[in-house]
Amino acid sequence: MVVKVAPFILFICLTSVLAGCSPEENSTTDDEGLFLYKGTILSDKQNVGAIIRGLQPQEKLESFSIYPEEEQVTVRYSQLPLQDEHTISITNASFLFNLIKDVEKILFRFDDRRYTIYKEDLQEWYNGDGYQNASDETDLYEIIQDNLTDHQKVEGFFGD
Repeated sequence: MVVKVAPFILFICLTSVLAGCSPEENSTTDDEGLFLYKGTILSDKQNVGAIIRGLQPQEKLESFSIYPEEEQVTVRYSQLPLQDEHTISITNASFLFNLIKDVEKILFRFDDRRYTIYKEDLQEWYNGDGYQNASDETDLYEIIQDNLTDHQKVEGFFGD
C-alpha cells in the first residue's frame, strides 16, 4: 500500500510546488510595459530593439540602427503628415531618453524628412517638467501630452 500511495503523494507535492510558480506571479505584468526596460544601455541591442518596436506607430516602423559609440539611435518610419511626425518624434524621443540611460541623440527619419533630437534639448523643451522621473508609462504619457497641447511650443522645437 505504501508503494502505491508514494507516487500519488509525490504527484500532489509537485503539483502544489508548480502551482506556486505560475508565470503570472513571477513574470512582469503588462502594466509595466516599456518601463520594464528602464535603465537599458545601448549595447543591449535586444532590449533597445524591444523598446523601439514597442513605440507607436508600430505599423509605420521600417527599421532602426543603434550606435553605442556615438550614443545614438536612428529610427526610420514611413512618411506621415508633418504634425504627426513632430508628435511621434517628441513622444518617442521622450520614451527613448527615459528608458535608455546612455542615449544622447536620436535621429528620426520619415522618408524625405529627418529630425535630430538631443537629450539636452528635449530636457530644456520640457522646462524641468521631470519627464525623466516618470514612474510608469501612464505618468510619462501625461507629461508628454501636457506639453504637446501647446502647438507653438511643438513647432518651435522643430524650428517651423
